[in-house]
Amino acid sequence: MNGSHASPLVRFLRNPGHELARTAAAIAHTLVHLLPVIGALSAIVVALAIARRVLTRLRERRLARDARLLQLAVPPDVDAEGALLLWSALHDLLRPRLARLLAGQLQVAWEIAADQSGSHFRVWIPGSVPPGLVERALAAAWPGITTTTSTARDDEISD
Repeated sequence: MNGSHASPLVRFLRNPGHELARTAAAIAHTLVHLLPVIGALSAIVVALAIARRVLTRLRERRLARDARLLQLAVPPDVDAEGALLLWSALHDLLRPRLARLLAGQLQVAWEIAADQSGSHFRVWIPGSVPPGLVERALAAAWPGITTTTSTARDDEISD
């Protein structure tokens, strides 16, 4: 039986070094022809990644513009069911899938901080959320809560 008509496995088992060298040469020959295509695709992928990053940063800046910080004074007794009411009210801030993809999702961030003076509860609200919407939702969820609104400065908005 002639070695050239044998299966690739038989040829490999008879002379592994020769078959490995032949396979490596075939791969190198193919890669030489594909190198320009791989280079062009790599450049396109890098350009798309950079464009996505730039657009994401611009979208984040737009959403952070005119953001507000709510300082919450929580009443001593709060109803645990108020959280469900609050999240139900804030559920309307969710955007449809296409709007989220194109313009981003509004993010309401909760902050709890503690120091020697006590615990502080804060809510960061994007500027595009209408003033009073979150405040009314908080008041409906927990009657007696008081809020103090201040505007977020650019240095408070993290990069």
